[in-house]
Amino acid sequence: MPSIATKRVLLRLFFFPLVVVLALLRSILSMRTRARIARLHAQHQQTIAADSPSSVLDPHSPQAKLLQLSAVQLAKLIREQQVSSVEVVSAHIAQVRRVNPLVNAMVRDRFAAALAEAREADRHIAVAHSADALATLPPFLGVPCSIKECFAVAGLSQTGGSPHRADLIATRDATAVRRYRQAGFIVLGSRTSPSCACGGRPTTKFVFFSPTASQ
Repeated sequence: MPSIATKRVLLRLFFFPLVVVLALLRSILSMRTRARIARLHAQHQQTIAADSPSSVLDPHSPQAKLLQLSAVQLAKLIREQQVSSVEVVSAHIAQVRRVNPLVNAMVRDRFAAALAEAREADRHIAVAHSADALATLPPFLGVPCSIKECFAVAGLSQTGGSPHRADLIATRDATAVRRYRQAGFIVLGSRTSPSCACGGRPTTKFVFFSPTASQ
């Protein structure tokens, strides 16, 4: 019968190649992950370059005033048809395109779909000719919003900042997003999220795209 020392030697001879193979696999996976992150980062930088700021917004312009109002105030103006949802959504889209290259806050957008939904919201309000009819409409109908990328928005990425979810596209809305939509909000796109949605520093270290300057 082999001695205890011999058994230990045999176990080491058995496990050593296994450990080496596992280390090599881990190294290969790490290299592939870094390559994927670099590729996605380059794609995002190209998007930023294409959406470079066009001009500084005049703080006294009607567009700028819409950006300073709360969701409740915007909902009231839209409902009273003092301003259209299309105007509000367009103002916010223009602001995102203007400042996002500087702060890198929004990583995926659905601007075309948002404008279509804004036109539909204006149509619903236009045909509601009475106070009772308006009361049946969602309270925030036509008001734009954005969603953290860790929440599922149908058709947009949902990586949650994790390289292991780099190719994940949401097929349906998260419960919270669905309730936002039911309240009448129009989703413009998804915003950066730190890895696995863990973090609270002034700069969001989003794994795939360059850090977000949130302060």
